[in-house]
Amino acid sequence: MTSNSTFHSDVTDDFKKLYKTKEDYDAIIIAGEKSNVKEIKVHSLILRTRSSYFRTAFSSNWAERNDNGHLVLKKPNISALVLEIILKYLYCGTVDIQSQKIEIIFEILTAADELGIQRLINSVQKLLVQNCYKFLKSDPFKMLELITSHNELNDLKKVSLETLNKHCKDILRKDPIKIFNFINNQEASKEMKREEFMIEVWPFRHLLPDNLIEDILRYYLISGSVPHSNAFPIRLGNINIKFDIKIDSVIINKRIALLLTKWIDEKTIVNKHSKKVIYNFNLLFRSSIDGFSSQIFHQKCDNKKSTIVIAKISNSNMLIGGYNPLYWSGNGYKSTTNSFIFSFNDFNDPQSAKLGRVTNSDYAVYCHNNFGPSFGHDLCVPNNSNNWQYHKTSYPNIEVPNSFTISEYEVFQIVKR
Repeated sequence: MTSNSTFHSDVTDDFKKLYKTKEDYDAIIIAGEKSNVKEIKVHSLILRTRSSYFRTAFSSNWAERNDNGHLVLKKPNISALVLEIILKYLYCGTVDIQSQKIEIIFEILTAADELGIQRLINSVQKLLVQNCYKFLKSDPFKMLELITSHNELNDLKKVSLETLNKHCKDILRKDPIKIFNFINNQEASKEMKREEFMIEVWPFRHLLPDNLIEDILRYYLISGSVPHSNAFPIRLGNINIKFDIKIDSVIINKRIALLLTKWIDEKTIVNKHSKKVIYNFNLLFRSSIDGFSSQIFHQKCDNKKSTIVIAKISNSNMLIGGYNPLYWSGNGYKSTTNSFIFSFNDFNDPQSAKLGRVTNSDYAVYCHNNFGPSFGHDLCVPNNSNNWQYHKTSYPNIEVPNSFTISEYEVFQIVKR
């Protein structure tokens, strides 16, 4: 026996026992919601060691404790079944993916992405690549949705588009309108030659809206064409609206401000006649003037409804922020269906925007005197710190780092006249 011999199976067996017995656990994760809630006992040190997400979630700046002193983390958007599969992977380094149902595999991938577990993401991606046709045929839109919302799944995206091209007629039968929209607006259209399109896709044209047919034809007939049917994040119909924006910002210009107001107004513009809408962005807080104290933020913003938070990430052109239609006062999570978060890869280019509307409304906004403007568990703003945290939980992925430094942030109350 040499001095550097290793016994991986012994280590794995010991951690399996620890996960099973829960001996000396110090944290509880509450998974699922409503009738499917389950409390899972865990060891925070192991999870912090294995995942940057848990390192933040169980930190002193964020974690909550129950009456027994145990750390408590709520994950209503991850089912207990999926979370236990992931926890066993974190404890033992093994996971049985192939025996799971398709919808559970998709959930594992989404949860692994949220929790920042790259090796597990790679394993799930490999399985999906190997069985791409099977998964596409079973749930094509979910599969295509995955590859468009997870930029790092390059191998899966390539194989999925090739498979969609090869077996288009079979796959289209599942949900033709959604898949046509995908073909029109995503990279699938770039993978399909005109001849193949006419043979495989065009026979289904009667299922499509006229404007979508026009867009598809335009793509194949006019080089460099841009889709018209889904060109903006807001559908204005026949409304002819003129916007006048008044804003005093050191971060954004009127073009970005206009886009933000359109996102806010997505559900409220109903007048079919032309009108002029005047928006005032009333400055409430600016970090270069007020500092990074959460107490000062709350003093200036708590009694102001409908606020936009905008921050610039240091040493880049990236912006991140969110919209809260509620007040920032109180202690705990607040529920709303109208909040959103966003990012801009380049503040000079509105087309680089990523918009994420809240998907788990019960955890849309987090209010606490020891935190700045925080959106659920997704965008965390610690007290007296310009080091912010981002983890996808209650909102879609807006493609920013999990941890980043802010050089400036502003909070505006949006007033429409």
